[in-house]
Amino acid sequence: MNNLRTETYTEDSRIPQIEIGTAQQDSERRDFCINAMFYNLNEDRIEDLVGGLNDLEQKMIRTPLDPIITFTDDPLRVLRSIRFTARLDFNMDNKIIEAAQLESVREFLNTKVSRERIGIEVEKMIKHKNYLRSIELFTELKLIDVTFKVHLLNQVSWIEDGLRTMRALRNVSSVPCRLAAYFITLSDQTYLVKNKPKPVIYGIIRDHLVLSTAISEESATIAIAARTLRSHLRENITVAKILIPVGKVYGEVINIAEAYHNEDFSEFRTWLTNSGLIDCWNWKPLFNGKQLMELGIPKGKSIGIWTEAQKDWMYTEPSISAEVVKQRILDGMASTS
Repeated sequence: MNNLRTETYTEDSRIPQIEIGTAQQDSERRDFCINAMFYNLNEDRIEDLVGGLNDLEQKMIRTPLDPIITFTDDPLRVLRSIRFTARLDFNMDNKIIEAAQLESVREFLNTKVSRERIGIEVEKMIKHKNYLRSIELFTELKLIDVTFKVHLLNQVSWIEDGLRTMRALRNVSSVPCRLAAYFITLSDQTYLVKNKPKPVIYGIIRDHLVLSTAISEESATIAIAARTLRSHLRENITVAKILIPVGKVYGEVINIAEAYHNEDFSEFRTWLTNSGLIDCWNWKPLFNGKQLMELGIPKGKSIGIWTEAQKDWMYTEPSISAEVVKQRILDGMASTS
């Protein structure tokens, strides 16, 4: 059990100095009025000193103090206001909307809050079923740049397409898929890390939001596949090589492509089901390296060449038999000897 307390913040930190305080002071230090109520065990009633009950009834997110003070003390509360508004399907107090757009508040969010903490808040938003409302609030409050810092890696215009794609998105539940949809316009953009190109989407998610490497890599891979995929594609090998990197989430990739390109993929889905390509990302060549050497393929680069050739034949003709593959390898060897 904690004592009632009051908090004092310094200009360069969101970690407060804590002292014992009154119930009023403890209420006022909270982020939002709906989170600032107490339950009086002795009298079996709610103690509401800042109007939290009324805010619950009115479905309103409001700060106990002037939001400029609340956000200056702890700028992470700006992002929490977005998360609570979206998650609860509440409205945001106009004073919060105004305060969140102040340059001083954005600067404090940039300097007083770690990227890890920002990433945690963003991930919680993206996980929730009302993720679209969070994305819309980022745009409305002009907090995209300070939150995602895309401008540090790339200058391509992407926000409008990202919001449009998110609004059209259906049946996509994972964090990597939702992030891929939001940043999809940047899927062909790279930046240099130790003179090697890395996807900009990876940099945003890994470096700026400090989410896991797995989420960052998967988001970038999904975005590339979804942007490349088009509803008119019917060539087995082309489709296979788009879907292989994303594997089992191919269905969500199709949904993202449908939202981004504004195309009807229903005929494509039917074609894909009948194409024999489902699960192609798990296929292995019919003849492994050892078996290829037994057929007379020399050890070295040739093994890799014939391994890839087998895969291409399998993608083009999913029902191809081992005998046909073997004969093609033998014929190929004979023609080059």
